Amino acid sequence: MISELHLMNFKCFNNHRIDFAPLTLLVGGNASGKSTIIQAILLARQSIETIISRNMLERKYEFFDLRINGLYMMQLGKALNVFSSNPISDNILLRLRGISDEIVLKFNYDAKYASHLLKGSIDYISTDKFDSIPVSNELSYIHAERLGPRKSLEMCTSSSLTVGYQGEYVSFVIFQADTTRIEVNELLKIEQQSNRFSHQVQAWLNFILPHQEVGYRVIEELNAVSMEYKNNSLDTNFFPPPNTGFGISYVLPIIVEGLLLSTKNRSTMIIENPEAHLHPMSQSRIGRFLALLSQCGVQIIIETHSEHVVNGARLQMAANNVADQVKINFFSQNDQGINVKPLLVNQFGELSEWPVGFFDQEQLDSKELFLIRREKKK
Repeated sequence: MISELHLMNFKCFNNHRIDFAPLTLLVGGNASGKSTIIQAILLARQSIETIISRNMLERKYEFFDLRINGLYMMQLGKALNVFSSNPISDNILLRLRGISDEIVLKFNYDAKYASHLLKGSIDYISTDKFDSIPVSNELSYIHAERLGPRKSLEMCTSSSLTVGYQGEYVSFVIFQADTTRIEVNELLKIEQQSNRFSHQVQAWLNFILPHQEVGYRVIEELNAVSMEYKNNSLDTNFFPPPNTGFGISYVLPIIVEGLLLSTKNRSTMIIENPEAHLHPMSQSRIGRFLALLSQCGVQIIIETHSEHVVNGARLQMAANNVADQVKINFFSQNDQGINVKPLLVNQFGELSEWPVGFFDQEQLDSKELFLIRREKKK
């Protein structure tokens, strides 16, 4: 499990340490550094995958190139752009700590060599470190910009089964999981009448988006799998995804990837904006789903602007008596730069404090409406 991320000279972070838990929520205003944390973890993943592919494990001080555009849908521009505007040293430092080990990466750039590459270096890395810090194949990432409704989705050709960064393989994963008889973690098995993977997906979709039903159909001649939806409350026939809104197609990859990861011993799942296109009730329930998933050996890292996701998550953690396993990192800005304040959750699901700017807009608007009402009644 990732327990701490230490960043130096990376974008808006001169020298910051961010703590993580089995369930970590990154919240705060726009352009306050939340996405930078995710980008740093993804760059660490790319670094380690490069090290593995080049057989650099167990070797002293190695160098490698790191792409900052393209992979994981990142578009960070030129290498110069990812350096802090007020660096405290010549290198970017990225340190990932686990429970008992750490991985330290350093990056620099050479504008004459390639403006779109970082030159990375690592002191030494052993295979044992992957057990405590899963950031390679065990890490799953779902981008904020997921695919909207599509008539069909392509089949995945990768050796590892995943829904993809945009959910582009979600229908294939459901089909493949059914075919290979993958069974979800017992803690997430809410459909008791069947162990079939797609039935568990359906049950969770119904919990988050009531009355919705999904199905899939393999189109072999196109090497694709089509999805179809149905509204049970309206007693409709199945219809193609473009006939409905974005909610199902945005939340389904999160459900499917989560259930898939629950079958593994250890993994990490990063989700950007799980609340996108969802009603507040559904936002709360996806928060509860992800909180429950964090109890299945899957470390969950969420970037969100939704108080409903946060509330649903802390509600579920408190109900399961594991509120000490959630950490909320609140990002804010002032004249001195970026500030990251960790908020704790007690056994009742209550926050240790409620800083200014932390989901307080409803109270501010209510106060202003009260003043308007009082003024008009004079």
